[in-house]
Amino acid sequence: MRAEKQLLNPLLPPFGKGGSRRRGDFFGTLPSVSIKPGTLPSVSIKPGTLPSVQGWRFILFTLLLGLAAVNTGNNLIYLILSMTASMLIVSWFAVRANMRGLAIETGASEQIFAGSPAAVTLSLISKRKRFSAFDIFVHIDGVKNSQGCRIGRLLSEGTGRCSCAFTPEKRGLLMIGGVLLSSGFPFGLLVRTRRVPVERTILVYPRLVDVDTILADSIAARGNGRGMREGGGDEYFYTRQYRPGDSYRSIHWKASARSAEIMVKEYSLQDTQRAFVYLDNAARQNPDTFEKAVSIAASVSARLIDLDYAVMFMSSDGHETPFANSRLHLYSIFEILAGIGMAGSRRESVSPPSGSYAIAVTVSDGGSSGGNYPAFDLVIDAADIV
Repeated sequence: MRAEKQLLNPLLPPFGKGGSRRRGDFFGTLPSVSIKPGTLPSVSIKPGTLPSVQGWRFILFTLLLGLAAVNTGNNLIYLILSMTASMLIVSWFAVRANMRGLAIETGASEQIFAGSPAAVTLSLISKRKRFSAFDIFVHIDGVKNSQGCRIGRLLSEGTGRCSCAFTPEKRGLLMIGGVLLSSGFPFGLLVRTRRVPVERTILVYPRLVDVDTILADSIAARGNGRGMREGGGDEYFYTRQYRPGDSYRSIHWKASARSAEIMVKEYSLQDTQRAFVYLDNAARQNPDTFEKAVSIAASVSARLIDLDYAVMFMSSDGHETPFANSRLHLYSIFEILAGIGMAGSRRESVSPPSGSYAIAVTVSDGGSSGGNYPAFDLVIDAADIV
């Protein structure tokens, strides 16, 4: 259910109407509210029980009422004072009880790239046998640029799911050490926050950039436009079972219908356009420029596979892949580039495989040459790319 209007307290979603009651649900039925990633502000939350902004105002109002009651002796003011104090006491016990018996599990995430919006699916599990939990705000602890998500109602022994959006700044391993759960139920005067330890490691792929203008001239100079057209034109080899990462265009529908399994056509690589991508990751390079070189290498590999090239990747420290042009092969290159660092020494010369479209991605040091690559069709110096 989508919120109709924004509340002053970001920890409190709007209440809903309708539905049925379950045994032990004293507060009726609230809808499970799932906020889309990016619609909630990124906030800094600390574990504990603290008054919200409205709570501090309410406490100040209660203190002023107490002062007025003592000075005037008015019974009506004493009655109002007792009501406000009762609300604070009820809030203290209710907000703490609302957060008990909750656990977190992390779900599978899609491929995540540095600099691109991503989301992690979190499952909030209630281990209570009685009573629902209400208005739970879920926030990833320790991840920059993260957005929280909200679950309006979690039934006893039930599970609620939401997605927390974030934008990773760097490639590599992203560690999630915990999740913060917050609630201001029932009145929003006090906010209870607790940290749930979670061990989750996410692999962040390199940032992808546009390399069409970089590749266009060198591909045209080769005088062979075969790699520029969409689709495959290779020689049919055999039929095999579908594997994750295979192109849907290669599905053999008749064979799939006969075998009741998804079958794909495998093509021979004898006549396939081949490309060789080499990354110079020698030590003593500028870290920022090296990160740019890694992004260019990943983007060039992705673009060449989109153009039906069988791509082989190699780095100066010994990482190497065979020739292949599937999406699964592309992500194996991304995995290498996600964890690659500056290591080893620069090679004097590199010989690309015969007949391949050879591209070297390097970094010049202080204006000096980034290496000797006479046999390459294209040498990209990351220091020259804006």
